[in-house]
Amino acid sequence: MPSPLERPPMNVDTCGKAHFHTLMLVLGIAAAYYVTGRLGLLLAIPPGYASPIWPAAGIALGAILIGGYRGWPGVLFGSWLVNMGVSIEATSGVTLLKSAAFPTSIAAGAALQAVIGAFLVRRVVGFPNPLSREQEIGAFLGVGGAVSCLINPTLAVTSLWIAGKIPSAAYFQHWWTWWIGDTIGVIIMTPLLLSWLAEPQPIWRRRRLSVAVPLVGALALAVGVFVYVSGQERERLRLIFERQAETLAHTLERQLDRYLDVLRSIARFHASSPEVKRHEFGTFAHGALALHAGIHALSWDRHVPDALREVYEETVRQEGYADFQIIEQDAQGQMVRAARRPEYVVVSSIEPYMGNEKALGYDVMSSPDRLKALQAARDSGQPMATGRLRLVQEPGPRFGLLMFLPVYSHGPPPATVEERRQRLFGYATGVFLVNKMIEASLQGRERQGLVLRIEDETAPPDQRVLYESQWETGPAFVDARGKNPSRIHWATTMELAGRRWVLQFTPTLAYLAAHQSLQPWTVLMGGLLFTNLLGAFLLIVTGRTVLIEHIVAERTAELHQTNAALAREIAERYQAESRFSALTQLTTEAILSTDSDGYILTWNNSARAIFGYTADEVVGQPLTMLMPERYREAHQRGLDRVRTTGESLLIGTVLEFSGLRKDGREFPLELTLSTWTTAEGRFYGGIIRDVTDHKRAEEELRRVAAELARSNAELAQFAYVASHDLQEPLRAVVGCVQILQRRYHDRLDAGANELISHVVAGVTRMQTFIQDLLAYVRVDSLGNPFEPTDCAAILKDALANLEATIHDSGAVVIADPLPTVLADPAQLRQVVQNLLSNAIKFHGEEPPAIHIRAEWLDGEWVFAVRDNGIGIEAQHFERIFQMFQRLHTQREYPGTGMGLALCKKIVERHGGRMWVTSEPGKGSTFAFSLPS
Repeated sequence: MPSPLERPPMNVDTCGKAHFHTLMLVLGIAAAYYVTGRLGLLLAIPPGYASPIWPAAGIALGAILIGGYRGWPGVLFGSWLVNMGVSIEATSGVTLLKSAAFPTSIAAGAALQAVIGAFLVRRVVGFPNPLSREQEIGAFLGVGGAVSCLINPTLAVTSLWIAGKIPSAAYFQHWWTWWIGDTIGVIIMTPLLLSWLAEPQPIWRRRRLSVAVPLVGALALAVGVFVYVSGQERERLRLIFERQAETLAHTLERQLDRYLDVLRSIARFHASSPEVKRHEFGTFAHGALALHAGIHALSWDRHVPDALREVYEETVRQEGYADFQIIEQDAQGQMVRAARRPEYVVVSSIEPYMGNEKALGYDVMSSPDRLKALQAARDSGQPMATGRLRLVQEPGPRFGLLMFLPVYSHGPPPATVEERRQRLFGYATGVFLVNKMIEASLQGRERQGLVLRIEDETAPPDQRVLYESQWETGPAFVDARGKNPSRIHWATTMELAGRRWVLQFTPTLAYLAAHQSLQPWTVLMGGLLFTNLLGAFLLIVTGRTVLIEHIVAERTAELHQTNAALAREIAERYQAESRFSALTQLTTEAILSTDSDGYILTWNNSARAIFGYTADEVVGQPLTMLMPERYREAHQRGLDRVRTTGESLLIGTVLEFSGLRKDGREFPLELTLSTWTTAEGRFYGGIIRDVTDHKRAEEELRRVAAELARSNAELAQFAYVASHDLQEPLRAVVGCVQILQRRYHDRLDAGANELISHVVAGVTRMQTFIQDLLAYVRVDSLGNPFEPTDCAAILKDALANLEATIHDSGAVVIADPLPTVLADPAQLRQVVQNLLSNAIKFHGEEPPAIHIRAEWLDGEWVFAVRDNGIGIEAQHFERIFQMFQRLHTQREYPGTGMGLALCKKIVERHGGRMWVTSEPGKGSTFAFSLPS
């Protein structure tokens, strides 16, 4: 035999034919994989990326078994074509490369799975093999299907997860579906392919009709039923989604109408009293802002003719705005004095003022995007909104919009456009940040898994998008081309202040996954399981005729087993229904159900206890027998509406109204409704609670609260009157004693003069005590309105008032930079001065050293006054803030014990709190907080 070096070279024709055959094999495998892969994609249930049957996996394994390992590029190329057609996105070179990476990873997994599966089959079962024995068939389906099919699901689903196409919570579901699909594809399609192409041909050829035809028929039947059930499932998902989207749209529309009602209230407020003061407008606006979180700001925009411009500007300056002038925004976005024009619409008052200071004095007519809405509102007398725009007080990228409602001067409503222009007085204006407005309007509503996009149809094309957001559960369910493969979406239009908004709702992948039913999967899995069993059965029958009786017996046993399991399931379901019925009888709430016509079907013991009827008395009777006459007509209308439209706005909500007992007495109740539909029709369920005791407790609570408020008011009035009336006799006593001291000082001995001094000191302390008591009582009743207050200026005033005390004691006061807060300046000065006075009074052997600082913590300012004084024991921390509480005698440290109590009450009036930290001999730190 010649050595390899002596072997003649291979014939060129033979080599070329081998390459050609390999190429044709690869192309044939790729084509077969592509066709069966596209068919498999038709069975995918949204929102899944995987199919419950993947015939291409069986084609790939069979092709590698028959054609050899050289056919793996065909599997790779065919899989890449299938998935590239689904995920390609060629908007740019970068997106094209990114979209190609995912199909490449799946194709590599498919080729690797086919090669490893063929290797395991050859190693464990042997190939070629007629698969005539049960052990061989089981081993073939096990290693070629279940085991080898672990590869591609793991690689592909992990790639999907890394690419962000599926959430972490859905990883196992997609992996399981992918594995099941590949396994079933191998079990069904590989035997079909082998029956036409595998060796030994005499055995496999006989299986073409006996195996292929029944398998294809069973598969077609399973797929047909699955397609039908999938259509029903898709329709169910669509109805659920549209109902939720419509509810959100109606909620948003109602909330936006409430915002317009706020503007109408402001308009009526100004129309009824043209000279509304700024603080009056602020008080009115604060209430509306507190109730409507979606409103960014409210303003009164005054119409000012050019002839009155200087007069108007001077009037505002005299109100305390020294630099006020009518302004506009220049090309660079800077605020400058407005150019002369025939008329102006000036932002005269705006709330909240903090954060919107830049808008005060702004001429709204200077902006073209605002001018059009102003003129439309003026000429029509109706509220008008702008499109999306940048607010002058908002430097960030967020979009806002304005709503204008015109207000005309006193008199009958103007009837013509010309009359409206002549009598224009100003505009009630609402300022909205679009995102904030939408989020506040939909707060508390179920939005999980929905994507909402709002467009202004009346705006230019490049400015139509107002809002686009998703809630919590991932991106909208769209494919690489931006299309929604589930074909589920819902859109509606909304008219708002002269604008037409389009609301578009789209579900996310997680939303569809959370709401999808297992019914289509169950149907398909049952059909495919049957097909798999049929295929295995046919393989065994055609391969081993002698084992027919054994196989029939085995299948019969399996059937008995299935029937027994079914019987057990029926028994367990009956037991579960019995337990549920017993549970409903034991609950303390009335539970009943009715048919679609409102006739009672079930009735538990608690319903009997609440209404007084037995089940025999009410079952089959109309539900209206349990309600007063005044509710019955509305109840019948609701039933008619449900029959006509199939929808009810009351399902899932808690309703409060009156019920009617058997003895004719009415009582308050709470009702929660539910509904379900079966093949027999639509049914309703109700859970009823008797809230008589609850209502009675609420009424008693309101009565006690009113009584407590009245008692507190009387107590405060008593303290004020008593303190006030005590001062007059004290002044008389002090005057008489002081006259006695001046006239008879030389005639009295030292003891008498000392007694007179004690009387004067005692009366003086009593006067101080009464003054402190009056100050304490007046904290709430005579306090000034809150205003922006510079704390540095407050500290400066307090130090000036204590200048002599600081000088005499040698105290050193150090203060960090202090903020500006919203407070009553006089009361805040009282707090600071009292804390400084205490720090100086209660010092130790060294001169007082006092440090004042302020820090922003958790949405509030925290002020701290630290000293190096004698300190306080922890057991007295609460006591020192109570009225008339002292830790020392008058001889040691004079005072009334009211200072810290007064400070605490002032801080609490500002919405803050006050506390102390201290150790005896190491000084004290008194701290208090003020909201921002």
